[in-house]
Amino acid sequence: MPISSILKNVVLFAAIVGLGLGALQYLQLLGAHPDFAWICFVFFTLLTLLTIYITSISAKASNKVKGTTMILGAMGIKFLFSMFLILGYILAVRPDNARFILPFFVLYILFTVIETNYLLKITKTQ
Repeated sequence: MPISSILKNVVLFAAIVGLGLGALQYLQLLGAHPDFAWICFVFFTLLTLLTIYITSISAKASNKVKGTTMILGAMGIKFLFSMFLILGYILAVRPDNARFILPFFVLYILFTVIETNYLLKITKTQ
């Protein structure tokens, strides 16, 4: 599968998720901090696109172990940046309860599943 079609699929997926977030915000179901859900959405979209692009470039190397290393490294970096995102939001906004984090977990899981699926496809084809 060419990288351009993978990136298009991720953008299409992100658009569908964005429409879902917009519907939830319109119905006022995103809680007291809808801005955090949108920040997470943009963060995960950009990080997923960047990770897939970088992995596709490095997957062209002759070493097959490198592909697995890239997937694990991407997941580790995503997890680390995600923790910084949560910590930064808590320090900046000081939300009154922990319910603001629920959209984060949903988006994290959705984008991790999509990212892992495409990363596996990239490393298998190379």
